Amino acid sequence: MAVHEKLLKIQSSISVPKNQHNKFGNYDYRSCEDILSALKPILQTHKCTVTVNDDLIFIGNRYYIKATATLVDCESGESVLNQSFAREEESKKGMDSSQITGTASSYARKYALNGLLLLDDVKDADTNENQQQSQNAKADKNQQQGQNAGANKGQQQSQNTAGSNKGSQNSTQKKMIDNRAVETLRKRFQDNGVDEAKVCSAYKVSDLSKLSVSQYENITQHFEQVKEKCAA
Repeated sequence: MAVHEKLLKIQSSISVPKNQHNKFGNYDYRSCEDILSALKPILQTHKCTVTVNDDLIFIGNRYYIKATATLVDCESGESVLNQSFAREEESKKGMDSSQITGTASSYARKYALNGLLLLDDVKDADTNENQQQSQNAKADKNQQQGQNAGANKGQQQSQNTAGSNKGSQNSTQKKMIDNRAVETLRKRFQDNGVDEAKVCSAYKVSDLSKLSVSQYENITQHFEQVKEKCAA
């Protein structure tokens, strides 16, 4: 039996449940040690062995761990391998440099084995990529909620402003002008030959004192038109 045939049988028979739990992130995951423990009896059955090695490589300005998982057929000497990479963090709270390297190594080894053994294609929650996706999704959700809240608040403010303006407008329309405004308007009518009675009739009031503030403003803003229409 060729090594790839043995690998196929191993891939078909191995099962590694996610028995580890991260309380901080509230997710389940499998470790590199879990995979190796499940793999050992299967390797013995098919007379194969697996080795996992690390290499520290420098790409750009960062260090990466390159892990290589190799399946060797003990009968033929044939082998097949899979590699995975994990980048070292520049710094991580509560860890020294050796612990940072060890963490990157564990990630790289686990995913080298995952690829070799075809352990499910569902991303583990403890991958950096999945954590970033979760954080991005959460950030997007929070942003969307913030935008919705802002939109609702803006809409409410607009409604309040509209209501306030409407109320102010209604108040202006209902409020009558004072005696000083009446006398000012009357004198202007007299000086410009405007018939006061015609103005009152046009604005549907019995006398100038019954004009509302908005009607008064309309007359003053369009005085020439009023003058032409209500000439004495």
